[in-house]
Amino acid sequence: MDGLVAAVLAGEDGEAAAVRLGAARCAAGVGIAEAIDDLAAFYQCVDGGPPPTPMLRALCEGWTDEQASGIALGSCLDPSSGLPTRDYLATRLVETYAVSRRAGVSPTQSHRLLVLDAATPSATPWSRLARSATVGAALRDQFGDVHPMASLGGDVFVVLVDEMELDEQPSDDPDGPTALDRVVTRTLAHVARHALQLDVPELVRHPPRVRLEGLPAVYEDAERLLVDLTR
Repeated sequence: MDGLVAAVLAGEDGEAAAVRLGAARCAAGVGIAEAIDDLAAFYQCVDGGPPPTPMLRALCEGWTDEQASGIALGSCLDPSSGLPTRDYLATRLVETYAVSRRAGVSPTQSHRLLVLDAATPSATPWSRLARSATVGAALRDQFGDVHPMASLGGDVFVVLVDEMELDEQPSDDPDGPTALDRVVTRTLAHVARHALQLDVPELVRHPPRVRLEGLPAVYEDAERLLVDLTR
């Protein structure tokens, strides 16, 4: 980061320093989402705006090159989005089905999968990384640790939504949108806001495709559903 700070403050081309920063963050086991957050925080301090697109591209390219050289992060965490992987969510679904059985409630009635597809025709490595990081940050910001979520690859992301918890949240308009409708609306707004903060709205499908999938009656079918949703 010191090299990038020195280059930018001196008015010099900082792309080479951004490449080195991306590589260093990856080598240290830092996901691309956190690396982009570092870059965004720096530019927020410098001029109050998002990082320039060339700098963001350089950071992503440095991170990608370092990862390709053999650096690997934890198997339960997708490094591009900072979200857990499909295998992690499958484990959480085992817990969900077990809890539902003990409570005498069918998962088909208590939970849904919110599926978000943010893919665009752009297929460059840096744009895919920036897109995944943007969506991952938006979902973490909205759902936090309350609802398990995962990146399924191919710019498809899922969140396990507990309908019972949502129904407990009061609405100002009882005749207005349902709790699930409000979740979808907030998800779209969060993704759009994070894309604008990074000045990369063109890298995220506008608007992203968001749909709700009901959980099957048995876990084995839910596990197959995650596979079917994976690109």
